[in-house]
Amino acid sequence: MFETIDETLNWIHGLIPHGIKPGTKRMEWMLAELGNPEQKIRAVHVGGTNGKGSTVCYLWHIYQASGMTVGTFISPYITSFNERIMVNGKPISDQDLIKAANLVYPLTLAVDRETNLGLPTEFEVVTMLSFVYFGMIHPCDLVIYEVGLGGRLDSTNVIQPLVSVITNVAMDHMKQLGTTIKQIALKKPESSSKVQLLLRLPNIRMLRL
Repeated sequence: MFETIDETLNWIHGLIPHGIKPGTKRMEWMLAELGNPEQKIRAVHVGGTNGKGSTVCYLWHIYQASGMTVGTFISPYITSFNERIMVNGKPISDQDLIKAANLVYPLTLAVDRETNLGLPTEFEVVTMLSFVYFGMIHPCDLVIYEVGLGGRLDSTNVIQPLVSVITNVAMDHMKQLGTTIKQIALKKPESSSKVQLLLRLPNIRMLRL
């Protein structure tokens, strides 16, 4: 188990060689072992090819100005890894990151040992850390999640968001998402059964599902 922030970050970054593994099965298994802390999180889910980070920032400031405590989950960070998980713009503390990591680490070994799903990726682990933090350590009025890659098969897509935002759809990550705009677009939205409101930008079209 981890005692220092350096040990914690070395473990997280050491998962990079596991690459990209689309799908949510590993996330679902690990979260179930923790009692599904993600279900306690009131979330907004932001996906799209460009503008996700800016949209998260705009929404965070709007909701915080209204008096809410707002969590954010973003990638990448600018100066410190801890910026990936923040509350009202303040990065998660080293102490809380270590605490969350010590809950997640055993699960990363167990999912590989007890299932045929394999080891989780770095992004899956960081997403798990955010669920532990916002669902068990530091609850917020609202948490804004930035999609990592795609949408439907992204590790963030285990939440049940109040609102899902799609900023735009363009040709990017074609190896993973498809070679046409239509194929990529189909990977962006979450399962409609999870979303209460879908907001698609830039031509502001809202669909109640």
